Amino acid sequence: MIPAILRRHLGEYGAAGERAAAAPGRTFFDSIEEFLPYGRQDRRGPGIPADGEDFDEAMAVDVIVWPSPDAQTARARVNDVRLVIAQSDAAAVLTADERARFTVVRARVDQAVLADLLDLPVVERIRVPPAPRLEPSTWRNVAIDELPEPRVEIVAPMGLIDDEVMDHPLLPAAVLASRTGVPADHPWLPPSDHGTFVAGLYAYGDVEDALAGASEWLACGPIHAVRVLEPDPRMPDRTRFPTAQPAHLVIEKAIRHLHTEYSVRVFNLSVTDDVAYSGPHVSVWTERLDELARELNAVIVVAAGNQRPDDLPPQTDLLGAYPSYLLADGARVAEPAIGANVIAIGSIAHADAPQTLDGTSRPGDRAIAKPGQPSPFTRSGPGTADAIKPDLMERGGNWVLDDTDRLRDPDYGVSIISLVRRDPRLFGVANGTSFAAPRIARLAARILHRYPDASANLVRALLGAAAAPIENPAAFDAKELRRIAGHGQPRAHRALDSAAPRVAMTFDGTIAADTVVIHPVAIPDEFARGGSSRSISVALAFDPEVRRTRREYLAGRMSFDLVRNMSIDDIKATWVKQPDDKDLRRDLPGDRRRPKLEPGMQDSQDSTLQVRTLRRKRLDPDDGDTYYVVVRHTSSAWTEGGEQRYALVVVLEDEERQNIDLYASLTVRVPVRVRVRS
Repeated sequence: MIPAILRRHLGEYGAAGERAAAAPGRTFFDSIEEFLPYGRQDRRGPGIPADGEDFDEAMAVDVIVWPSPDAQTARARVNDVRLVIAQSDAAAVLTADERARFTVVRARVDQAVLADLLDLPVVERIRVPPAPRLEPSTWRNVAIDELPEPRVEIVAPMGLIDDEVMDHPLLPAAVLASRTGVPADHPWLPPSDHGTFVAGLYAYGDVEDALAGASEWLACGPIHAVRVLEPDPRMPDRTRFPTAQPAHLVIEKAIRHLHTEYSVRVFNLSVTDDVAYSGPHVSVWTERLDELARELNAVIVVAAGNQRPDDLPPQTDLLGAYPSYLLADGARVAEPAIGANVIAIGSIAHADAPQTLDGTSRPGDRAIAKPGQPSPFTRSGPGTADAIKPDLMERGGNWVLDDTDRLRDPDYGVSIISLVRRDPRLFGVANGTSFAAPRIARLAARILHRYPDASANLVRALLGAAAAPIENPAAFDAKELRRIAGHGQPRAHRALDSAAPRVAMTFDGTIAADTVVIHPVAIPDEFARGGSSRSISVALAFDPEVRRTRREYLAGRMSFDLVRNMSIDDIKATWVKQPDDKDLRRDLPGDRRRPKLEPGMQDSQDSTLQVRTLRRKRLDPDDGDTYYVVVRHTSSAWTEGGEQRYALVVVLEDEERQNIDLYASLTVRVPVRVRVRS
């Protein structure tokens, strides 16, 4: 309803009195509970001073005008803004984007003009222009002698399978410990920057942080690199497996070489298919990675793959279609990230302030995603057998539309910064899930160094338990957001350590096929009492055998319940010792004794990494000082018993009471690693 008609109908509705039932728009107005004014505070965006806060010099601002129905209206609204700015000699319009949907006036304003603009009805918001964290001039041509010497932290050996990692002064021998190729005797073409870029993030985690002085130059090593790719001469921006050997065989040889020669158990593979997985069976490549992860007890981190603009339907309006297109069939994760026993990594944006190489930005330049939201190129699930994929998310960049609606990829304000070496420069920018994956692999290597006896399952479970939800880019429900973001973005401190208000208990072992294991979970009295935002999270990881030719790809499935206010004997009678006669079996509790976790079991049980959480403001101390996690294994028809390895992580966390010391309470009562089995 356009404003003039809305005002007329509202006046008629208000004047109708007892005859309001016949007034125009009655149904619409009857549904409105309250009109709220849109005023100065609503228009005040980031960086704009509060009323009464003086500033001496004119400041640059972006005046964002309400979207218009057509170009003529947009120009009229921009003219309203220009008239206000023209009142002061100290103010000036710098440039303007007069398009109907993206109307922005960049101006220099003094205090009086700003005050008038904050009252102007055509203005939606005023903010200081988005500023990138680093301007290219501060790092683009920096020389190595301008940087501090990096400190090296030795962690578990890290495997990198990619294009060649080139010599780089920020990758000393203690970090980049070995390089080879598969096949070793291939006459390789000059490399792309892809492998070196990935290696920079594998080593440093966040190169931009170090350049900005927000963190030290701390490189993790040793990295053992195997070259399996080279640039495709027909498409210089693409890479290829250069020989006649099948891709799965090349990757397997690389993994086995690193595992045998250097005891590598953490691998980063930022190499995926160009197309979405479409099923019904996975490829040999995916199956071999799943088998290798199980056989070698290895953590294999795989990029989820990228969508390209030409993957989307013709004439797609990226800004208008984002983020809904992330759920389309064509956006599904690519192989081998579809695999069950690998960790698939999607991408989130870390910045939304566009900038060109010369350090300028225009008001019409728009980043598609906001910080913390899914990158516009990331891929989504489900994975094979309807599993949650990607498993986790990390920062991998963003896209920008310039003021002519052309895609700028990469952009120097919103893309990822890492190491390059094809020219004299040390750093470059790029986008992709390829650059999210090594950050997770680096954290996995740090976990394995901290807990050298941990299985790959335990490392995966600790990563899952450490994940926090990402920003919801739209009104996605929880299931839709999981399809895009999996379990979320891991936080390093949560994966590596327990702390006073947050403690993790772990189990690393096996379960016999088609049986149930009961794990007691100690609940400290101070955690159960009082009102506070608290949670109990359970992460389960296992590594089943796989068969791509079977309808059931996994050899078995696992699931778990959290149980309280039940004795161990009652739990055994309900979950374990069920009679063969179905009519005599006990139903699982449907009340508070078996609280509902998020996500539900039905949404999780197809995944080999499951993370489910109970959040409550209050717990009942009468439920006792012990809860239970009941873990169940169910075999597929094609398997023959045996045992299944799995790991369990249970996290108790109080988000409000920082003075509570759960770690001390639990170390007194039970060992940190729970090994109770029934």
